[in-house]
Amino acid sequence: MASTYSPELHSLAKLGDSILNCVVSAALSLINGKPVGVKVSDKTLRREIAKLRISLKPRVPREDLAEALVAYIWLNGVRIDELIEKTVSMSEKADIGEVTRCLLRYCLEQAVKTKQGKEFLNHYMEF
Repeated sequence: MASTYSPELHSLAKLGDSILNCVVSAALSLINGKPVGVKVSDKTLRREIAKLRISLKPRVPREDLAEALVAYIWLNGVRIDELIEKTVSMSEKADIGEVTRCLLRYCLEQAVKTKQGKEFLNHYMEF
C-alpha cells in the first residue's frame, strides 16, 4: 500500500522494507540455527505494530510507519548487525510476528533517545 501521508514516509518505507526483511530473516536464522528467508507481510506489520499499542495520526498506514521506522534508525547510525543482535536477544521464540515486534520495539527505543528521533515519531504518531 502506498502511503497517503507523505512522500518522506513512503520513501523511508521502501528502504525499510528491505532492511526489515533482512533483519527478521537473519534473526530467525540465528534463532532456528538454519537459514531462513522471509518477507514480512503488510498484514503482519499491521498486527505487530498494533500490539505495541502505537497510536498513529490519521492516514498513516501502520505498515509504512513500521518500515520507515526501521529505515530511519538505520540511516541514523544503528548498524544492521546491532538490529539483528538486539532482535535475537529480545525474542522469546522463532516466530515471524514475535521477531518483527521485537525489532520494532527496539527501533522505537532507539528513536526516543534523540530529539530528532522524537520529532520523527511525533510527525506520524499520537502520544
